[in-house]
Amino acid sequence: TWMSSLGEDLASHGFAVAGIDHRHEAAPVEFPDGLVERCGACATERWEDGAVNRADDVTLLLDALEDGGAWRWSALVATDRTGVVGHSWGGAATAQTLVTEERVDAGLNLDGPYYPAQLEEEIDKPLALLANGQGQSWEGWEERWAGLTGWRQWIRVTDSGHSTAL
Repeated sequence: TWMSSLGEDLASHGFAVAGIDHRHEAAPVEFPDGLVERCGACATERWEDGAVNRADDVTLLLDALEDGGAWRWSALVATDRTGVVGHSWGGAATAQTLVTEERVDAGLNLDGPYYPAQLEEEIDKPLALLANGQGQSWEGWEERWAGLTGWRQWIRVTDSGHSTAL
């Protein structure tokens, strides 16, 4: 719901918006033919691997948009001016994408952690963290903050929680 609302708002201002449901890493993902896939990765709790997989999904989407064959309007999308936003596990994937995908210029992490492997590299691109107001810090927040060399913003939303409407 949050990402759909954000996407609709961005689209109403003229931005091209694409959403990704990560098969086997979201609960549930429903395909146009009615197939529903459950979150297999949630049971294994291999969160750091999931952040890498999700960043790879962003690269796959950008490649498909660039080749023009995936969607009629994809030739109109400027993949060299891209931002990524994600909540929770998706927030971790946002940071990973900034490290691995040169076409992504900025990111917004909505209350997600940063995993140990993500803390090894500096991020020189803009990254904002919209954090819960419960006073809890997720894994890696302090360390990631120190490794941000580009524009950065850390906002705590008063009276919010991890899964409340931020």
